[in-house]
Amino acid sequence: MKQYVKWAGLLLPAFSVLIIIILLFLPLFPPSLLVVSQGKVLGEYPVQADNFEVQFRHSVNKGLIREVYKIDAERLTITLDKGYFESYGAGMIDTVPPEVTYSSDEQFVILDFADHYRHQIDYTAGIVSQHMFYYEDKSLVLYKLAPRKPVAITVRKASAVQRLLGLCQQLINQRKG
Repeated sequence: MKQYVKWAGLLLPAFSVLIIIILLFLPLFPPSLLVVSQGKVLGEYPVQADNFEVQFRHSVNKGLIREVYKIDAERLTITLDKGYFESYGAGMIDTVPPEVTYSSDEQFVILDFADHYRHQIDYTAGIVSQHMFYYEDKSLVLYKLAPRKPVAITVRKASAVQRLLGLCQQLINQRKG
């Protein structure tokens, strides 16, 4: 019985120290996560960059399309920022809305969209279209991970456990590198 009381007396201070450490280090790990899911999580990333990209081939004209999305980690929302179109013709909208800026470079027609923040972006991962997701140095081959299935991209708050695990992963990566 004395041994049990001794261990019980040590648990409270140890638990208190652990809570203090967690509270001190949680601000180092971003509080928001960028999540790509299709019934299950395909990718989950701490929000450190302010944008991500989805690339695919247009189903009619077969031109490459790059859609760049801005992330608002505070409001947990996403907006389409720019669209890069390798070819702009068959199957595309006839007129560009007045709130969209239109330009081009040597390779792409570029549409600069007005901010319309949403909580979720949805795609059907097309095999022919070859949908790809890019965030920082990471990528997901959506058309292989979820062929012909709906994929949702959202921003959500990370739980304390997720933030702590992310902090531990950062420390492990620093020691390796």
